[in-house]
Amino acid sequence: FMFINSIERMFFQRTDWGLSMYVRSGNLDRFLLYPIDTLTLISANNFTPEQIFTNILSIVLFIYSLIQLNITLTWMMALKFFILFIFALVFIYSMAMLRFSIIIRVVVMNRLGELFRAIKNFALYPINIYGPILSAFFKYILPISILTNYPTSVILNRSLENIQYVILTIIVFFILTRLFWKNAIKNYASAGG
Repeated sequence: FMFINSIERMFFQRTDWGLSMYVRSGNLDRFLLYPIDTLTLISANNFTPEQIFTNILSIVLFIYSLIQLNITLTWMMALKFFILFIFALVFIYSMAMLRFSIIIRVVVMNRLGELFRAIKNFALYPINIYGPILSAFFKYILPISILTNYPTSVILNRSLENIQYVILTIIVFFILTRLFWKNAIKNYASAGG
């Protein structure tokens, strides 16, 4: 979770505030003129390099944990872990697109990032502690379980229960948020209205 969280903060932490300022001032128009994906350009423009140290620390802690727990990674475990990591990044990116789409539509949404971080923090705990209804919600509707539970299951050599549905949910979530983002950009009216 620490590694995924630091990657999210590195690329998207300042983007909430920056995007809101660009929309209010009309400077988003400048980003729309470039022949590159607007979201990629805005995220790169608001990159937070100090999170690199958190990334390094999280990798060190991960390796230390593996050593302390006497866990030996096989190639198959590493491959599964990497695939789940990629899907976790896709999910984080989708959540960012949803957040940024809302910012473009509403213009001023000061605490929106905090709301999304609070939702993401549900992944700090094992999904099964939330009971069957919330557990299913966090797997198949808003799949935050991909951030920690499934990667941890791979490392601990546990069953990846219904992972295909979680991955399908992430793909559908990505497509829907991408459509929502494109619609928000299409309906953007600039600062002049």
